[in-house]
Amino acid sequence: MAEIEQLFSLVNLAEIPPQLDSPRQLGFVKGDKGETAFLNIEDASRTVMVFELLAGKPRGGHYHQEKEEYIYIIEGEAKLYVWLPGKPEAHRCIELKKADWLHIKPGLAHMYIGAPRALVLEQSPVSYNKEHTFICELPNNI
Repeated sequence: MAEIEQLFSLVNLAEIPPQLDSPRQLGFVKGDKGETAFLNIEDASRTVMVFELLAGKPRGGHYHQEKEEYIYIIEGEAKLYVWLPGKPEAHRCIELKKADWLHIKPGLAHMYIGAPRALVLEQSPVSYNKEHTFICELPNNI
C-alpha cells in the first residue's frame, strides 16, 4: 500500500514562476488588470466543479477508486485531512491557502473544512462515478 505522501502533491502557484510556455501551463500572474491562474492540465477537465467550503461544515470523507483530482484554492483558506482508507488514526492535516494547487491520487481518503471559508475549483480527467467513490471512517478529533 502507498504512503500518504505518495498520493498527493501541493504547490502554491503564487510562489513559483509561471510556466506559461509549457504545454502544461501552470502559473499565477498578478497584474494591473487583476489576477490570473493558469490551470491547463492536459485531459484534466472531464469533471470541473467549483465549490465553497465553510467553517464547521466538512466535505468529503471518502476516497475514489479511479478518480484523481486537481484542486485549486481560488480564495480563502481551508484544512484538508488526508489518510489511507482503514487507517484514519494516521491522518495528516494540510493547511490550504489562496493559489494552492493540489493533486490527489486515487486511493487517498480526503475531507475538507473551510478555515473559515474557501472557494475551490476541482478538475479531474475522470468523470465522477458514485460507484467508485467510497465513504470511509473519519479521523478522530477533527
